[in-house]
Amino acid sequence: MKALSHSHRVRSSRAERTNAWRLPTWLVACVVLALFIGAMSGCSGPARAAAVDSEQARETLDQVLGLWREGEKIDSCGQLGQEVVVQEMYWTQGVRLESYQVLKQEARDANLFVTVEMTLRDDQQGEWEEEVTYCVGTDPVLTVFRMMF
Repeated sequence: MKALSHSHRVRSSRAERTNAWRLPTWLVACVVLALFIGAMSGCSGPARAAAVDSEQARETLDQVLGLWREGEKIDSCGQLGQEVVVQEMYWTQGVRLESYQVLKQEARDANLFVTVEMTLRDDQQGEWEEEVTYCVGTDPVLTVFRMMF
């Protein structure tokens, strides 16, 4: 019997020595992930969005503003055939777009900046005009964001 317990004790201490050199699984996973990301990124520098497609950007803005003017909800922009991410605080708050007119547009890098004069209406303030600029992107997804400054 003593021989069994002695061999058991030897195996136990050998297992403890083996576990003493094992790295935690989470640490191994982090190192592997870091190496993978480093290998995939290469030396080409940060990825950049493609230059804006001005025609597609302007068409997207016109479609989005058209939906708003027709009284649609902001989430109806999904019916445009392609996903469009839209941020427009007045539309979200229930303000109606009566009409709009594009004053100017300028392509800069990955975005088209479009200045629009709009006639807006809500129940509390009545009707008013406002000039706003939209930043419209076409890559990697279509986006229409109202500039806040």
